[in-house]
Amino acid sequence: WGIIPEQSHYLLATNKGLYKLDPYSKELLPILRFSDSLYRTKDDNIVSIYRDHSENIWLGSRSQGVMKWSAMTKRFSHITGTTTPALSNENVWAIHQDKNGDIWIGTENGLNKFNISDSTITTFLFNTDLKSVGGKQVTNRIFPNNEDPNLLWLYGGAGFFQFNKTTGELTRPYLNADAEKLIKNNWFFGVHVFDNENILFFNLDGFFSYNANT
Repeated sequence: WGIIPEQSHYLLATNKGLYKLDPYSKELLPILRFSDSLYRTKDDNIVSIYRDHSENIWLGSRSQGVMKWSAMTKRFSHITGTTTPALSNENVWAIHQDKNGDIWIGTENGLNKFNISDSTITTFLFNTDLKSVGGKQVTNRIFPNNEDPNLLWLYGGAGFFQFNKTTGELTRPYLNADAEKLIKNNWFFGVHVFDNENILFFNLDGFFSYNANT
């Protein structure tokens, strides 16, 4: 589901927990499983992984919210839909820390801003119709906007947008006619934002580079 490069190895987020891969010896070692933690969940899927500015590893689950793991102390903290503070949804697809230190957590229903300093959560894009599937409430990927710290790039159930952290509004980037056809009607199998002029994605039509400024 995700990879974090370390100095001498890689951390791999998989459907069976977190693993360490040594690229030199080709050795694959299990590091942790949710089912081995105090929370005793049966689902070991780690569907998102992120290392924050303090070197903590954040692990998004498919049904149990997000867990913060300190590699130094080997201890967990856990945020779900029933903890205080609470997430808007237990399915965590995306995690990102902005320059202010806030952790943004994208779920199946709602985008959550976790304030590290006071441990509060503010929820955006939440759909009160819990039977609704897909749409703007789903956030699958989160990227910074390097030209404006008040904006985030989001990819999810309704497509590719810029998100205003102050107003909570979504804005679709400019697309010419050809780009509109490629993006509007196709699901992205992968997307990565290097900067506003180098946004890479691939879908059924191929692999593309998108320049949001032009």
